[in-house]
Amino acid sequence: MKKNRILQVWRILYPPLLYFIISYVVQLVGILVLIQIQHTTVWDLTNPEELQLYVMEIYNKNAMLLTMISALVTIPICILLYQKDKNRQNYVTSVPKKISLQQWCWIALLGMAASVSLNDWIALSGIILIFDGFEQVAEALYGGNLFIEFLAIVIAAPLVEELLFRGLVYRRTRELAGAKVAIILSALYFGVYHMNVVQGLYAFLLGILLAWVGEKYQSLWAPILFHAAANFLSVIYTEWEMPYRVTVVGVILEILISTILMIYAIVRIHRTA
Repeated sequence: MKKNRILQVWRILYPPLLYFIISYVVQLVGILVLIQIQHTTVWDLTNPEELQLYVMEIYNKNAMLLTMISALVTIPICILLYQKDKNRQNYVTSVPKKISLQQWCWIALLGMAASVSLNDWIALSGIILIFDGFEQVAEALYGGNLFIEFLAIVIAAPLVEELLFRGLVYRRTRELAGAKVAIILSALYFGVYHMNVVQGLYAFLLGILLAWVGEKYQSLWAPILFHAAANFLSVIYTEWEMPYRVTVVGVILEILISTILMIYAIVRIHRTA
């Protein structure tokens, strides 16, 4: 019995760990290839610190390309695992609900409003000033080619992360502990996986909403759209400075409006799903 329980927990934990290993290998190979392409510059660096800075510069410039490749490698594996779960005799699921165009709009609105509201509230809390590392992550995420950034953040990341955390982790946890516990635990795992306190807190809060939306509609496409909409607006806000955000009044209005829209979208989804 104890051995069976350990195996069940392992089934929940290993998919994101597999993605982590794939990402690490892709990044390592990718950086080595890029260094080889630019070998004339590398051989001029004899100082280990200069070499380290050079490697970090290469990574930051190509982080999104490497992330997209990692996702493309992992997505087929996730689909196979997801289908294997669904084909099991004891797999427990509800009938997927038909989602209307209006409901798709509420899901997208919730994703965009949550992205702005949660980011603003976290920034307002001052937690960014307490914990280091977020600036380096943001530089790697938004410092490269805009087209690659869009493909990686808005398309590839939502697909692979929803397959992993809502398609596999959440559903497997739900089999053991029920929907409410699974929503919290899968969101917590989603936050911890980001390995950064600021980004992890945002991912945890967003993960609760993502799992809730998936549970309401019994469809993986619902959290995928939510996630893509949230990331899309995040890219827009990062790449283009909003004029009104230079004033305190503008930021306060943004927080109020985005929070009201987020709550309203939650209510509409709850009532119509």
